[in-house]
This record gives sequence, C-alpha cells and structure tokens, in this order.
Amino acid sequence: MPLYPEVPPRLKAAERFLKQKGVKTLVIVAHSQGATMSSYYLSRNTNDIQGFVAIGMGATQKDSDVNSSISLKTINIPVLDLYGTDDLPGVLETAELRKQAAAHNPQYSQKVIQGANHFFDEMNDELVVAVADWSQQF
Repeated sequence: MPLYPEVPPRLKAAERFLKQKGVKTLVIVAHSQGATMSSYYLSRNTNDIQGFVAIGMGATQKDSDVNSSISLKTINIPVLDLYGTDDLPGVLETAELRKQAAAHNPQYSQKVIQGANHFFDEMNDELVVAVADWSQQF
C-alpha cells in the first residue's frame, strides 16, 4: 500500500509535537483505515504511545505488512478494539481474528456497540462514552 511508508514519519512528528506541548499521555484514537495504519505503526516502530483505540478496524488486507491482525500480534500496550453490530463486513468478519491475534496482550479488549454502524451515525454519545470509560486507566 503506497501510503503506509508515510505513516511512521507522520506519527513520529505528531509524538514530538505533543511532547513539546507538554502532553504526557499519548493515546492514538483512530478509525477504519487510520486504525489499520496506526496498528502498522505501533507494531513496527519504537514509540512512546501508551494506548490505542481502534474504531472500526478490519483485517482484510491481503498484504501481511498492512494487515491489522498481523500487527496486533506484536502490540503490547492497552488496546480497545471498538466496533458496531452493524459495522462493515470486513470489520465484523475479522473481529475474532483480531481478538486471537491480540491474545498475548492482557491489555487488549474488544467492545461491540449495539446498533452502531461503521461511522457510528446517530451514536456519537455511545462512542464517546466507550472511549472515555476505557481511557480512565490513564
């Protein structure tokens, strides 16, 4: 995937910027392809990220370098894998695969929001509450 080589320098720049601003706790919250890109980054780069919220992240990519189920096998920070019961097929069909890939990580959790679609249309409050509740650990 042509965009993936651009992910590490961009996220590294974001880390540096936030640290310079005095931010102590760095958590990535990303949606869909952004979540897959973030998992790619977290699994392959030294970083200071303390947590990762993946919203609507699938694992259907044929290229193992960018498949989130492969990436999750080496991520060892707290992860919230969040999706809706009406999410895209690629998210729903790979939920168990993602969970199995992260089985080594006791800080991995998967949460399903009843009635939510891929974009959490009309369910912003439920999305915010789920992320905020999980974030209390920091």
